[in-house]
Amino acid sequence: MTHPWDKQPRQSRWLDAPGALPCPVCGEPTEHLKQYRFVAWVVFYLIGATYSTAYYRGCPRCVRRVIAKRAAWNVVPANLLWVVLVLPWALVLLAASYRKGHSRDVLRNISPQEAALIETRRNAAASEVNWGRVLAVCGALFCWAPVVGLPFAALAFWANYRATNWTRPVSAGALAVSAAVHALVAVLALGAALR
Repeated sequence: MTHPWDKQPRQSRWLDAPGALPCPVCGEPTEHLKQYRFVAWVVFYLIGATYSTAYYRGCPRCVRRVIAKRAAWNVVPANLLWVVLVLPWALVLLAASYRKGHSRDVLRNISPQEAALIETRRNAAASEVNWGRVLAVCGALFCWAPVVGLPFAALAFWANYRATNWTRPVSAGALAVSAAVHALVAVLALGAALR
């Protein structure tokens, strides 16, 4: 049974009639407003790198100018990564800026600030450690080990027995395999002891 709220009308965020919109940089109306994510700065220091991205919005001419400035600004700090990362990314965005019409984020009516907030939330969710997933993977990896496998599998099943995603069947399978391995080891040990 579906939830009654699922049939509620929802407001669309898409632009109703995408026409000429003003460029936030130069102020001229354009039917080709673009919004792209590009590097604000990149620093490569041989054993690692750090970077920051930003969303830029404007008419194609203004966006191309910003992309070219950002790419040129990062030549020295990005050094080796400039050729591998910054230059190809800039070339793809420069080519995309020649497409007709507004870019997808503009049509979806997402401002650069909202796009940055969405990206921040997505990155935070991706980097969050879920101990249920970690234990499910450890339980599946070590379920065959006679001594270590059973505690890992039992802990994984205990952490995931209410889960609704893939971790519950993986944890249950790891516990079953580990129990079977331990039963087999017990039978073999008992058989060896009785001889």
